[in-house]
Amino acid sequence: DFVEIDITRDKCIITNGRSTFVVRPLEPDDFDDITQANDDKFKCYAMSHELLRNMLSHAALSVATNDNRVYFNSILLEVSGDELLICGTNGHRLSAAIVPLQSPKQVRVLIPPSAFHSIKPLLTTDDAITNIKIFDGTLEVVIDDNTTVFTALGDCDAYPDIKDMVNFDAIVSIKVNKQALKTALNGATLIHEAVTLAFSKNTLLVSTKEAAPIQKQGAFMGGSADAGITIDYDGQDFDVCFLNKYLLAGVMACNEDMVTLEFSNLEKGDMINMAIHDQDVYLIAQRRGL
Repeated sequence: DFVEIDITRDKCIITNGRSTFVVRPLEPDDFDDITQANDDKFKCYAMSHELLRNMLSHAALSVATNDNRVYFNSILLEVSGDELLICGTNGHRLSAAIVPLQSPKQVRVLIPPSAFHSIKPLLTTDDAITNIKIFDGTLEVVIDDNTTVFTALGDCDAYPDIKDMVNFDAIVSIKVNKQALKTALNGATLIHEAVTLAFSKNTLLVSTKEAAPIQKQGAFMGGSADAGITIDYDGQDFDVCFLNKYLLAGVMACNEDMVTLEFSNLEKGDMINMAIHDQDVYLIAQRRGL
């Protein structure tokens, strides 16, 4: 029931019963000095468990899972002016959460996957306050008086300019009922991985292109799926095509009954961008052709 630890200058011996482990330690000077986070230069931000958990979840929607480039598999935390922005991107889509935050200092740091996956399970009490401290590439998260320290990735030069992408000039902005859009996209998923959104006067038609029958979940699927949704729109007719799973992820991230779809670059055809957002939660994706 007891573990014996014997530490000498060049090794650590751990003994339990008949088991013995010898660990070769590193030199103390090789470890980062995390005590410097108490310096007056560190940046500290406080927010609720619920807010930080939701922001990390929204940003993680677009983080790459099989890319070695750190700016695609990490989450960006940026504080500038009066906003805190947390976002993720894989180069094809981007999701971001923005909240007001008064801070005289600017911070831009990448949070590695091991860090944000470890933080989220600890944020269990919605109203409790989490303190985030950042100093010289070190991210310190204080949850329920317990401190967890991660080494953040400080080189953000290769990361996209998020503000330009999130605050793009929308040519068209349309509000759609979340439940109706979710139901239509779920139906389209059974037929094809891509979905077409066709906008006309007061109508959004969600449809899939006919596909050859394929075996899916033990049954043969094929044909087409169409669903019409009533919207408040009186502009020119246009249609765009996106990967369905990206749109569903954006819709599910929104909490309000109505989600906003914003489109830019309509005149550029294949370069059309769409933002799905609910207040300050964004998911941006580029058009895909069938």
